[in-house]
Amino acid sequence: GGPRWGVRLFSLGLLGAPSGGGFGAPPPPPPGGVPLFFLVGGGGGGGGGEERSGRVSDTMERMMAAILWSVMGCQYLQELRDDPVTVQWSGNVYALTEAAGELVLLEEGGVTLTETDGAVIEDGYLPFDDSPGFWRFDAAPTDQEVAIRVDGADLTPTVWRGRSPTGLAIWLSGVVYAREVSIVDDLLTEFDGLGGVSPELMSAGTAALLWGEPLEPEDDWANATIEVVDGDGTAATVWRLVVDEDGTIREADAGEPLDLFLAPNLAPGTVTMTIDGAQTDYNALGGDVLSAVFYDLEE
Repeated sequence: GGPRWGVRLFSLGLLGAPSGGGFGAPPPPPPGGVPLFFLVGGGGGGGGGEERSGRVSDTMERMMAAILWSVMGCQYLQELRDDPVTVQWSGNVYALTEAAGELVLLEEGGVTLTETDGAVIEDGYLPFDDSPGFWRFDAAPTDQEVAIRVDGADLTPTVWRGRSPTGLAIWLSGVVYAREVSIVDDLLTEFDGLGGVSPELMSAGTAALLWGEPLEPEDDWANATIEVVDGDGTAATVWRLVVDEDGTIREADAGEPLDLFLAPNLAPGTVTMTIDGAQTDYNALGGDVLSAVFYDLEE
């Protein structure tokens, strides 16, 4: 059960491409990260060790090397086979701004890994000075439902939901981001009154907004049942929208596949989205955008 995210945003496995796209990361170095040539052979750095004494010494050294290779190799392979408790999880994070008109790397802000109830697991950090926008978690729990929260100056805090990886992983570039507040507010203002709803703007910081986009606006989305219940237990109005070829966004006609669906004015707390019976829960704060972008209907 549960939703199937078309790009498998948070289901990236170890060493290879997972189902649905994405890519894994290279394996870690041997235990301790120390090159074997540093562990074997004559003493180095401090004037050298004892001088080698012919064939016996060389043979013993080769035997020692073979034993160390065997022990370290077995230990490393066992680590790959064992189910890890936590893993390193990284990837680019972006901001969508009016000035840039496109996604730009988020060099300052906050990227936080949380439980589905909002409890903080770990704050992300920027590990490389020469790779701005590349964020990392060092101890992500494996294979469990989590959320990533993205925030920054003039951005709407955005909550992405999904499942953590089972091993060392990098998420797809361009799929974790937050929009500038003005972009979201302008869109909400355009649809003021739709369905009898006057939306609270995100700049007010009082209500949350669910923002969903189908991975592909297929015919099945024309009749998809989308229900959203906010933190007060109130059923929210869901705007079903279409983007025309000229870029105009309008309300979808009956039987028309969707390009976008929005649920404004959500009270903070546990927000539940149900699409054709598949349920996803978000922990929402006032001013949050709850992202259901790249959503794919279950088969």
